Amino acid sequence: MATPIADLVDLAVALDSRIADDQKRLKALKKQLLAEAKRRKPQPIEDGGKRVVLSGTNGSISRVVWPKPKLTSGITTGSKTYDAIVSLAPDVIGSWLFDKKPVSYMPTDDFRRHVKEIYRDDPGFVRKLIALCTSKSSPTVSFETKRNPEHTS
Repeated sequence: MATPIADLVDLAVALDSRIADDQKRLKALKKQLLAEAKRRKPQPIEDGGKRVVLSGTNGSISRVVWPKPKLTSGITTGSKTYDAIVSLAPDVIGSWLFDKKPVSYMPTDDFRRHVKEIYRDDPGFVRKLIALCTSKSSPTVSFETKRNPEHTS
């Protein structure tokens, strides 16, 4: 004879299994949406990234967003990145553009804006320095669901 706790365990295990299956399916769907978004022309967004908006049949949408590359969390003295920055611009690594930590450097807040202002006459240098201090950001897929009064809970 089943007890209330046994029934709860069975229900929870079944729900957990369905959630795991749904997560796998959602991951596959997001992969397909990302592939479709890559075939379309992205629109720039305010923070420097880009996005594609895909529409469903009922007013729901999916946004695929490629964020701008993230600034690195730190540049360790003697690392390849550190050596490349010193080779590109020896005076920059010790400047106020970087916060010095005991064994590494971190780009300051508004690093990109300051580099663009200071070196505005050399856009190639700006691109190279920022590229050395960033890492790729993974795209995200999100959804906005149009509320349907027939399906409220």
